[in-house]
Amino acid sequence: MIEGWKKQQSTLSMKWGTAGFEDEETERIEFQGETISSPVDGRPMLYFDSKHKFRNVLITYVSISLPENLPNILNFNSHRRFCSPSS
Repeated sequence: MIEGWKKQQSTLSMKWGTAGFEDEETERIEFQGETISSPVDGRPMLYFDSKHKFRNVLITYVSISLPENLPNILNFNSHRRFCSPSS
């Protein structure tokens, strides 16, 4: 079973041109993290704090969802204002 998987993996990596990709892969230029020693083998690696990652994901989510939902929010409020029963 495992040998079949290895053969399929090798075949697809040659077909897709990704053989040895991990060896030539470099860190992204725009990635800014602090250099720490790897807990696995002790080599230096870039680390990005999970709190900062969560903050960035939250900012991205809000900045994408707010413009998409703002017209619906404004439309709902105007509908409520004009269609409410008079007092």
